[in-house]
This record gives sequence, structure tokens and C-alpha cells, in this order.
Amino acid sequence: MKILALQSKKGFYIHTDENEGNSNYYKKDLGKLLFNGNHPEKTFKKYWYFIEKKPKKIEKIVTQPNTNYRYELKNPKDFPKLKKVYLKEEVEIEIDDYETGYTEAFRDIQSLYEYKSDPQPDIHEEIDFEFIVIGEVEEINEPIPFSYNVYRTRWTHEGTRELTSADIKNNLFTEISAPDILHHLKPCKLSSKQSYDIIRLFVKENIDNSVAEITSDYDFCFAVKKKIELFEKEKYEVDINNNFFSKRKRQPKYETRYRKSRCVVIFEMTHDQQNYKGYTVIKGFEGENLEDLKNNIDKYLNSLIKEINKPLVDCPNCKGSGVISEK
Repeated sequence: MKILALQSKKGFYIHTDENEGNSNYYKKDLGKLLFNGNHPEKTFKKYWYFIEKKPKKIEKIVTQPNTNYRYELKNPKDFPKLKKVYLKEEVEIEIDDYETGYTEAFRDIQSLYEYKSDPQPDIHEEIDFEFIVIGEVEEINEPIPFSYNVYRTRWTHEGTRELTSADIKNNLFTEISAPDILHHLKPCKLSSKQSYDIIRLFVKENIDNSVAEITSDYDFCFAVKKKIELFEKEKYEVDINNNFFSKRKRQPKYETRYRKSRCVVIFEMTHDQQNYKGYTVIKGFEGENLEDLKNNIDKYLNSLIKEINKPLVDCPNCKGSGVISEK
């Protein structure tokens, strides 16, 4: 088998060569092998392990079959006239290729006996191997936690899921040239749709509805309007008898009401899969590595929600031509 290794100051990160015949057999069982007499340590990456020293010997543990199969009398004191032990071959008979039975003499007393055998110690079998160092690294740190809530499907009632590092795309060069245990240290990005989904749910979960409201909330477009408090209440009249559901038109009856705020679009977006008319296509988040990607996402989300939740009122001097922050 071929062992591929990344050498660091602390030791070697090892993996089997998936393109080399029977080495695929060891891919899942690499951690069960013995390297210089010891099992390798698990790492954060599936199928990658760590050893401190270059292996001089690799062994697999081979389980040996039990021996001395027999039937022992469960309670010898209660049945002193019965034979205490029968060998398996004394009482078992082959009925066909798939089924065995008991001799006629043993069949009636079989329930009084217990089937037993003696385990044998495992043996260590050496494996021929080739140890190939494919690169050197200072250290491979575990990836930072990366998780954002998004809707599971286009239908919000079907709940949410976590978008994790497993959803991230690396560029083609990284996929070809770098082992997957290093991918979190390489340039990476999310798609426009993934970024849209993250922003959409984050805003919904963190918006202050007293100063802003979501006016479009779909899988293909999203918009938020800021509620700006008017310097002077705006009077308007409503015909309370003009009911859409009324079967006949009643005599108009007007009621005076006052508007306390006006709404202005502060944020809107769509994604490149839909490119919904009139909405801005959101770019996918990118980073020099996984940590940089997360920092860019968090910085954007925090900046966005801070702006959305900032209370605004009409400027008292220009009376609506401009606004000021309440704080």
C-alpha cells in the first residue's frame, strides 16, 4: 500500500493513495493499523491521521478464529448422569449447504447445554508499504467553526439547516493540487445563492421591527425598508365604508388619520440564479482562506444589520429632505 504524508515540525499527517489498487481497502481502516507498534491519531479531517515518526513497520491486526467449539452442560449438579461436554462435531450434522441440525440423541437435551468456544489471541501481520512525503507544512491547525443558518428549501415552512464548511467551494487549482486536509487554508468562496440565503435569514432573525420592515421575502428577491419618523405627523383621510369585501357601495364615511413615519428602501437583493428584475445581484462571499471568508461574512452581516437597525428621523430643518440619526 502507498501512504501519502505531509511532514510538519510535529510529525506526519498521513493518508492512503486512493488511486493505488488495494489501498482503497485501507482508506477507512487506516486508523486500525499499527505504525511502529502504535495506532495513529485521528485528525479533524476524515481519513487523515497523524503519526509522530516516519514508520519503519506497519502492521494490521488479524483476528484469529476461535477454537474448541463445544456444548457444555449448564447445570451439572442437576443432571449428574448427563455428559458434561460434547464436541461440536459429535452432535451437529449438516442438513444441506445452508443449514445444520443435531443428532437425534442430542436434539431432546440440547436446551440443557450452552454453546462455547475458546478465543485465540490476535496476530500482527506486517504490510508492505511505500511512504511518500508529498509536501512540508509548518503546522495544520484545525479549521475554525463555520456555520450559518439558511432555509432548508425554497419553502420557509420546511425549516432551516446549517450551511457549513462542507458547502464551500475551492478553486479548481486547489482541488487538483492540494490535499483536502489543506483546503481550509486555501482561497475559497460561496456562491451568490448561498450568500443570499445567509443574508436573508440573518436579517430576518436580527431586524428591529420598530425601525425597519421586510417588504419582500422570497427565495428569489428580498427587500428591507427603513421606517423614518416624520418631523410632523402627516394627515390623511380614509373612507372606512369603502370595504373591498362589501357587496354594495355604502355612503362614503371619511375618517382622519395621521401618518407617523415614511418608508424608504434601505436594502434589496437577488442572486445570480434568478437575477430577479429590478433587484441587485448579490456577489458571493470570498476569502483567502476559511477564516478570512468567515471574517468577511461576519463583518458584512454586522455592518448591514447595524445600518438597518439604526433609528432615523426627519431632519427638523429641511423637514424630510434629509434625515438624522436619533443617536
